Amino acid sequence: MRRRRRPPTRIIKRNTSFDPNIAFQKKQKSSNKSKSVFKFLFWIVAVAGISYYAYFNLLLPVENTETVNLDSSNIESTKILKDTITKPVYKKPEKMIQIEILNGCGKSGIAKIFESYLRQQGFDVINTENYRILGKINWNVPNSKVIDQIGNIDNANSVAQSLGIAEKFVSSFENPSPICDVTVIIGKDFSEINGFKEFTK
Repeated sequence: MRRRRRPPTRIIKRNTSFDPNIAFQKKQKSSNKSKSVFKFLFWIVAVAGISYYAYFNLLLPVENTETVNLDSSNIESTKILKDTITKPVYKKPEKMIQIEILNGCGKSGIAKIFESYLRQQGFDVINTENYRILGKINWNVPNSKVIDQIGNIDNANSVAQSLGIAEKFVSSFENPSPICDVTVIIGKDFSEINGFKEFTK
């Protein structure tokens, strides 16, 4: 019987010695790789920045602006106009003057006539009735009167001016529990008051 020859055993020798040159080359390759990544990111950021600037400053349409030459004559008006545009003005709503109308002349429906007129003038008429003194009706008032009830004579003057009642017939009485701002007492001179002819045609 023929024997098979056994192949010779190979002995692989490993280089276990440390080579500083090889270590330096590996470190240099790693450093070069990090630099390449940094350069790549830098160029991406740079391209993005340039694209952003070009789009918003070069490609977008620019509105035409006109140059206005101001002289000393229109500087003040321009400033007022600018303030009006930039600072909107909100007008505070004014409270309507509340009025009661008392019939002191005895003519039927006279309070309703002046109620319609004063409402047209922008006043708020909240009550109409006969004029009473100590609970009794008094229809013998010679001159129409306007009486302030809340201590604001300007309200009474405003109503008297609308009706054409003289200032000497305007008075002020600060009522501790008023039901209105101004009381109007229609007297025997009702035909001379503004509003009577307009609403009795």
